[in-house]
Amino acid sequence: NARHFYYEWFFVITVLCRKLVVTLAAP
Repeated sequence: NARHFYYEWFFVITVLCRKLVVTLAAP
């Protein structure tokens, strides 16, 4: 199912971006 595949990737990218923002925000 392509929709499930894209949703899964969207979730993974969102989590990675969140970790990246937290890392950059840390002094």
